[in-house]
Amino acid sequence: MTMIKNRMPLSPRLNIEETNRPLSPHLYLYKAQLTSFVSIFHRISGSILSLSFIVLAFVFYLDVLFSEHYILYCLGLVLETYGYWFFISLSYLLLTFFCLHVFNGMRHLIWDLGLGLDVKNVYITGSVVLTSTSLILILLLL
Repeated sequence: MTMIKNRMPLSPRLNIEETNRPLSPHLYLYKAQLTSFVSIFHRISGSILSLSFIVLAFVFYLDVLFSEHYILYCLGLVLETYGYWFFISLSYLLLTFFCLHVFNGMRHLIWDLGLGLDVKNVYITGSVVLTSTSLILILLLL
């Protein structure tokens, strides 16, 4: 680790002119772990699901406001513009995020009970979350 010289005092009370402090390593120096992967995707999935819920609520609001066939019009417009496979891919992506978020939420509920908090069980439950999400998606694809 690189040491830097700090010429500024640490606080107004301390008159330390020079301190040797290590520079913090950046994110790219860390090895990606299963726990960080699942945690990051839990946050991403929650954000995307929240945004998709807001968009869906807005579409329903427009449907009530304008016409009883507005949802069908929007669905037809999306299918016509982007194609059927785009719509199916987007649906499965949202389903993936939903399954991952639900299973990881169950994992967090187990942690709230004080169970499985040691490192070995954290990795086991992370693997269970990813495996169960994959299995549910494979079963739904069939």
